[in-house]
Amino acid sequence: MALVWKHGRSKAEALAAVQSALASSGRASAVKWDGAKLEARYGPFGSVVHARGEVTDDAIVLEKCGGLAGGVVLARCRELLARLFPEGEPAGETA
Repeated sequence: MALVWKHGRSKAEALAAVQSALASSGRASAVKWDGAKLEARYGPFGSVVHARGEVTDDAIVLEKCGGLAGGVVLARCRELLARLFPEGEPAGETA
């Protein structure tokens, strides 16, 4: 599953907002960052959750959200992005 959410801000502002939200949630340590790219794994070989994405100039792109809890995590990401970027909008979602 994948999700694209237009953030309506600069890339730096969007990146800071996502990182701050993760820190506030207590989940920042589960996410590894490489610049604006992120990856999170939980469980053996990412079997519970494996998420990968990035913050681009115009959107938050969750390229992969899989594993046993992937659907739940995707729904929570969608809710979080709606709160963080109310002026933004979903730009697409794929299975």
